[in-house]
Amino acid sequence: KFFYGLDATHPECRAHVTGLIRRLVTEYGFSFLKTDFLHAAALPGRRYDPTATRAQAMHMALAAVREGAGNAFVMGCSCPLGAAVGLVDGMRVSADTAAHWHAFPVWWDKTNLPAGMNMVRNSMVRQAMHRRWWYNNPDCVVLRHFSTDPKAQTEAQGRVSVTALTGGLFFLSDDLVTLRSNVQMLALARTLTPPLLRGGRAAGLVEGEAPETLGE
Repeated sequence: KFFYGLDATHPECRAHVTGLIRRLVTEYGFSFLKTDFLHAAALPGRRYDPTATRAQAMHMALAAVREGAGNAFVMGCSCPLGAAVGLVDGMRVSADTAAHWHAFPVWWDKTNLPAGMNMVRNSMVRQAMHRRWWYNNPDCVVLRHFSTDPKAQTEAQGRVSVTALTGGLFFLSDDLVTLRSNVQMLALARTLTPPLLRGGRAAGLVEGEAPETLGE
């Protein structure tokens, strides 16, 4: 394994997490906290409390973060969704996006690996969670390579359209200097502001493998 998860069933561990998060907010002034790799709290393993389920351990971890964060905005990422309801303000609801459309190196992956297609699929399927459980985050918008490849232009337009029409949080992952000097990229980015209050509804959730349209 390339990382270890904290044992959130241990009260001293939870106290440490709460204190650390509180310090980031109160002493260093952070008002937005992106908490990533949260699933580590639910990894299989021996725990201080052997009676706690993995879901309970995950919930304890998030509760410790929430307690320390106070009124700061907490965005969960790489997190089991059910355990986070009521404890985070925003949630990454998609796989990592990317400038490429299909997953690499496993092109047939449809849910997990970084890819524009996976971001679009996940964001549309989970759109109904937005403003009900939390603010959806479909991952950042990636516009690089937009002006050099006609296919990349179409794919970028698709990613931007889904980000805009699902109404979630908007983050930009491009060099702003480059963006400012590229008229096409800048025009595309500007379509995302101001964000929609609620976003459209994904149609065809049960009819096919993934929804293909967003409506009112």
